[in-house]
Amino acid sequence: MELHIHHHFDFGPRLEELFDSFNKRIHHMTVQLDTLTAQVATNKDGIASAITLLGNIKTALDAAIASNPNDDGAALQALSDSLGADDQALAAAVVANTPAAPAQPASGQSAAAAASAARRL
Repeated sequence: MELHIHHHFDFGPRLEELFDSFNKRIHHMTVQLDTLTAQVATNKDGIASAITLLGNIKTALDAAIASNPNDDGAALQALSDSLGADDQALAAAVVANTPAAPAQPASGQSAAAAASAARRL
């Protein structure tokens, strides 16, 4: 004798509503993440371009100073030095405004425990 039991659950419309809501939230978060990723890439490109531009201008000024020793070299050198300082200041500002990587949990400590400890600080 064989006995087969089939049990069916009727989760009803409420569960479907929860799944729909969950899927909409995930889609919204995905769109936000894509937008943020594009903004970060744009910012990185802009920062790299600014650093390159300042470096190239400084290099061109240095070449002009070296090839024209009879001109007002002190004024050109001061301008070159100023551009070099601006280049370094921009690079330092980028580093200072880049968030540090999150701390890794200590061995044996769960990620949830590490996050809880970080919130208490």
